[in-house]
Amino acid sequence: MSDWLHIAKQELVSTNQKPRSEWRRSAPPLALWFYVLSKTFFAIALCSNQNQENSKSVALQRF
Repeated sequence: MSDWLHIAKQELVSTNQKPRSEWRRSAPPLALWFYVLSKTFFAIALCSNQNQENSKSVALQRF
């Protein structure tokens, strides 16, 4: 009985570890996510900054 329980525990541990390692292999590293998010954030900030400057110059031209 104890041998069967030992084998069952080994199977459970090995099956629980496989999806985690497969998921980690398929997911990009965390540093890549931070890099992409920072690039996106700065691109949006730069774009909104240019839009504000353009709207100010248009408002000044009207006066």
